[in-house]
Amino acid sequence: MNPTRLKKALINDIRFQVRYGFYLLYLVVTLIYLSLLFALPMAWRPVAAVIVVFSDPAALGLFFMGAIVLFEKSERTLESVFISPMTIDEYITAKVLSLSLISTVVGLVLLAVVIPGSLQLLPLIIGLFTGSVLFSLAGLLIASRVNSLNQFMFGVIPLSTFIALPALLHVFGVGRGWKLWHPGASLIHLLTLGASPEWMGFGEVILPMVVMLVWTGLFWKLTTLQVGIMVTRLGGVQL
Repeated sequence: MNPTRLKKALINDIRFQVRYGFYLLYLVVTLIYLSLLFALPMAWRPVAAVIVVFSDPAALGLFFMGAIVLFEKSERTLESVFISPMTIDEYITAKVLSLSLISTVVGLVLLAVVIPGSLQLLPLIIGLFTGSVLFSLAGLLIASRVNSLNQFMFGVIPLSTFIALPALLHVFGVGRGWKLWHPGASLIHLLTLGASPEWMGFGEVILPMVVMLVWTGLFWKLTTLQVGIMVTRLGGVQL
């Protein structure tokens, strides 16, 4: 990857998202989350906040990524992107980073506001960032395969269920430790550790961190292959 091209692509993606109101919409969603959380009893807020922050990268990564890529397809801007020297890896990295960085920051701020006191930054940052990257890759993987919002939603629903269901089971203590090999359960485990007032030790972070990195690598490979197929079919003609 060329650092200069990647930097320009990242800046262009952020400008695009600002211009079309993605960050403003994200701010509104975050304020709604905060209003709902503060309406809950104090004893419920930590668990509810972890669930909300877990859903935060899903909303931004999956749905926003889908909207961005489908918009690029409809406006036929991808042709101009890929006739430039930009590589597929640079395209994916810029897209994923532009969403994952803001998602990580907002997740940290939301937890700091809702759960006063000390947060464990190491598991929180690892969980928020890797979770955001994973969800963003999933959104890009699906969006690169489809050409309409209906098709995108048809692909997102089963994938969201696959990621979210074991995570919710883990929150409520249903099932055994095998769930930590699942990305959703590992992500919410990291967030739960991060929202805990006491440091549980680095040993608690290792397994879910490794699981998240392995799943992220798998989705990166699948997304790279699918975006490559999308590029060869730009303009409706398979090259």
